[in-house]
Amino acid sequence: MIAFVYRFTAGHQGDEVLNADQQDLLSPTGHEDLLSVKNFNAYPNPTSGIITILSQEELSCVDVMDIAGNRIISLSGKSYNQEIDVSNLARGIYLIRVTVKDGFCAVKKIIVN
Repeated sequence: MIAFVYRFTAGHQGDEVLNADQQDLLSPTGHEDLLSVKNFNAYPNPTSGIITILSQEELSCVDVMDIAGNRIISLSGKSYNQEIDVSNLARGIYLIRVTVKDGFCAVKKIIVN
């Protein structure tokens, strides 16, 4: 969620006009998309080798990203499960993003040890 706070301080000198518009910026974006992928699982977690991705929906893309969001591994194809070899990745926290055929996506955290 992104929120903006504005503060305005001014002294009154003569005739001044201040026009302001109110903007609602509290609506999260993509929230519906994330809730639409059912029963996505990644195991074993933590892992040092192969991680298995299972979904009740057909996966169109599986991405492994570092914590900064940089894509490290990307697999595409029509499948309900994927196996990803993460043994060559450095130890740390990574994100797995799955996208289903409708374009909806979900993200899970994995630990590579």
